[in-house]
Amino acid sequence: MSALDFEPFLLSFKLAGLTTLILFFIAIPLSWCLSQTKRKVKPFIEAIVSLPIVLLPSVLGFYILFTLSHNSPIGVFMQETFGIKMVFNFTGLVIASCFYSFPFMVRVQKELHGSEAQMH
Repeated sequence: MSALDFEPFLLSFKLAGLTTLILFFIAIPLSWCLSQTKRKVKPFIEAIVSLPIVLLPSVLGFYILFTLSHNSPIGVFMQETFGIKMVFNFTGLVIASCFYSFPFMVRVQKELHGSEAQMH
């Protein structure tokens, strides 16, 4: 087997590791805040966080592709300001992976914190 045979695996592990690291610093604090708050805005935040679960993967992929493309304000800003092309490269893949995985990490952490709060 050559080094080329392992390239997809290395890319997958790199993507998974980076996505987990990014979500660790974003999703865990948000899930803790959601588990501790009793404000009226909580259901709305939970609904927004859960959107990637509700949307079909093809619809979600289309919206991410459209939002990050060179024709969108976000894509133009990233290309002109930082020189980063967001579509069809690793940066766009990380953003899409974080967006798709975000609700799964928030919901699991929220459930864990909620059960700990009930125990005390």
